[in-house]
Amino acid sequence: MCAKKVTQKPTDVPTTGHIWDGIEEYDNPMPRWWVWVFYATIVWGIGYTIAYPAWPMIKGATPGLLGHSTRGDVAAEIKQFDDANSAIKGRLVEADMSTVSQDPELMSFAQNAGAAVFRTNCTTC
Repeated sequence: MCAKKVTQKPTDVPTTGHIWDGIEEYDNPMPRWWVWVFYATIVWGIGYTIAYPAWPMIKGATPGLLGHSTRGDVAAEIKQFDDANSAIKGRLVEADMSTVSQDPELMSFAQNAGAAVFRTNCTTC
């Protein structure tokens, strides 16, 4: 607290009453543009929560009015890549282990797939 009592004139800006080292905290209102931006973010947040999946439930999230699902997007992308690689995966499953090294395309796919599985599951240990 300040040792010297500070007196206010009626024309001075009101303070909050907090004084530290002779510095008073003014009680000015926030700028109007800031208040309107704050209100706009609240409205936007409520609209976003209604439009998109937002609230977690036991078996998923609320679907939202737009029905957008990031889980569905990921599942569709995984299916796309599984479909693209289904031919070579079928060849790899049917191939004998001794003949895989003789086919460069099959060997490259097997090494890359194995490396990806190793990086995902084993590298952390």
